[in-house]
Order: sequence, then C-alpha cells, then structure tokens
Amino acid sequence: MIEIIKELPFMIAIISIAWLAVIAIALLDIVKRKDITTTTKKIWIIVGLIPLFGIALYSIVNFKRNKLILIATVLASIISATAFWYFAIYEQENNRTDVTNMKGITKNATQLVQEFLNNEEAANQKYLQKENNIIEVSGTIEKLESDEAGTVVYLNTQIENTSISARLQDKIKLQQGNTVSIKGLFTGFILGQIQLSECKLITSTNNKIDTATTSNTTKKDTPILIKPIIKDTVLTTIVEAKNYKSTKAQIRFFSKTSAENIEATNTQIVSTISSKGNIQFAALIKGFRFENELMQKHFNEEDYLYSDKFPKSEYKGSITNFNTVTLNKDGNYPVTTKGSLTLHGVTKQITATGNLIVKGNQLKLNSVFKLHVQDYNIDGSDVAEQLEITIEANYQ
Repeated sequence: MIEIIKELPFMIAIISIAWLAVIAIALLDIVKRKDITTTTKKIWIIVGLIPLFGIALYSIVNFKRNKLILIATVLASIISATAFWYFAIYEQENNRTDVTNMKGITKNATQLVQEFLNNEEAANQKYLQKENNIIEVSGTIEKLESDEAGTVVYLNTQIENTSISARLQDKIKLQQGNTVSIKGLFTGFILGQIQLSECKLITSTNNKIDTATTSNTTKKDTPILIKPIIKDTVLTTIVEAKNYKSTKAQIRFFSKTSAENIEATNTQIVSTISSKGNIQFAALIKGFRFENELMQKHFNEEDYLYSDKFPKSEYKGSITNFNTVTLNKDGNYPVTTKGSLTLHGVTKQITATGNLIVKGNQLKLNSVFKLHVQDYNIDGSDVAEQLEITIEANYQ
C-alpha cells in the first residue's frame, strides 16, 4: 500500500477524498437518527468502517429515507474506477517516462563503450544501479532497424565488435551516417553492446554516407562464400564456415493469471549461431517492455527480477541436430537445442525445440517453450507458475 501511495499519489488522493465524503455523509446521518437506539448506531458505525461493503449496505438498507447516501456511494465508486483506469492503466500505457528534460551523464559512443571494456563491474555500478540511470550519448548512426515496437538506432563506437543500441520512443526519419545525440535509460551491457531504452532524439546532423564503405560492408557481411578451385582437374567447391549474428531478435513472455494477462517483449536481444551449431542468447532484464510502465517497474524490483543485482539473462547451448541443417539450401529445418539458461542468478539446464529457416544468406529461428519461474528462485505469487516464452531471431 505504501508503494502504491508513493507511485500513484494523485490516484490515492482522489479515491480517498471521494470515499471520505461518503463516509462523512453516512456518519452524519447515523448520528442524527432518532429512530434507532444508541447500540444500533454503534453497530452501523462499526459496519460502516468495513471498506465499501459497510457503506454500500447502509445506503441500500436506508435508501428510502436517505437517497443521498446511495447516490454518493455510486458516484464514489465511479470516481474510484475512473481514477484507477486513468492513473494505473491509461497513464502507464500512453504517457511513458520522458527523459528529454531529465539530467543525465553525457558521453560519446566510443568513451561509453570503452568504460565497460575497461571495467564492466565499475561501469555497471556507475550507470545501472542508479535511481535515474539516464545517459545522453552522441555518435554516428551505423544502422537502423524497425519492428512493430518502433525504431532501434545503432551507433558506431569505432571499436570492433561493439555498438550502442538505442530504442526510440518516437517514430523519426533518420538515415545511416547521421550524427545524433540520443538520451535514454541505460538498461545494460551484453556481448559488446550497450543498450538504451525509452530514448529521445536530442540533436541530429545529416552527414553524407560513404557509399563505397557501405558497399564493402555489405560484401564483407555475406554469410556464405563459395570458392571454386581446380585440383587434379577436379572442380571442388569449398564453403567457408561463418558465424551468424542477430541483433534483430526478440523474446516475449506471457503468463495468464486470474486477475489479468501479463506479457512483455524485449526486442534488443543479441544472439549468435556458430558454424558448428553452438547457440547463444543474451538479454537485459530492463530491456523487457510492458505496455503498463508501472508493471514494468515492479518487474525489475528487488521482490521479483531484481535487475539491478541480476541485470542479464543468458542462454548458452548447442543445436543437437545441426547436422541436419543445410546452410546453402533454402528450407525449414526442425531443430532442438540443449544448454544452460541463467536467470536471476540461477543456472538451469533446459531443452527447447524450434524451427531454423534458411533463406538465401540468412537464417531465422523461431521457438516457443515453457519456463517455471520458481526454478530460478523467483516469487511467482503475482504471475502464473509457468511462463510461455516465444523467441524470434533473424541472423546474418
């Protein structure tokens, strides 16, 4: 209750005033009555102190002699329901945290990544474990990715195998090569990537894109290279192995409870599949986005996922039947993975099935499996004991 008062003070104030008015009207009516004994008055006062039930009962029983109490009770109920809907649902879904005018630490992309490469633990303490973990970072757009949730901007850090991923709140037209300044909530650092969420574009400067560089990058990123060589007059085809990486992956979890359905999606997932079938996923807990921002806050608190202490979740395993997948032949291949999943500081062995789709030089992985939160020392009293996890990943 104290947490609700702290987080939604206006809602609590409106509801309290509405019901205090009803209680005052009812108590005044009871005290003034001369048709009942003092003992009966005391009983009605005690009953009236029972939230909602007592006042409602008194207003219905005495409706003919004092209609005002029932009318006030109905109005208070409408006001309470409206206040709850507006502050706890509408506001949380439509008016999310706006970092535009909030103070944050200012860094350029290279400086920020270098801090984590030098000392990840110290950098996490500096940026992650804060009341307002806001960073304003500047850099050049390396690439842009769009999905149902919006746009993710990737900034060039000038350091190999690293990047900064920033999910924008607003749909803004940007281009590769633009120099931008973006402010957002720091969610963590995984596999060389710093991730920011709930981001706002602060400044943008259009720069000319080096088309030659872009062309070379595209060529370099081609997953499968085929080189014909002649040996003893026999033409042999060599397929060079390549590791596949996905920065365009998402994990969605869903749980059904008697009160409501709970679901969240993280679209800033980093994943790799090696040429031998080893597979890895890494996700930041603070990267899971709920439609209801208040629910998202509770999800990250100490009583549940405790993301300040356990900021990451990782899966490391292998595709056990990877030998059935032909990487240079388009098709839909059923696959099974076995490996270790680390969540909330607990590591467990899991097995999951899915489909690996090969199309051209790209891979796409789909998988759905169940997860018991209690296995990871997570209190499941507010959610279903079993979560349905859906994974979608596109690799290049």
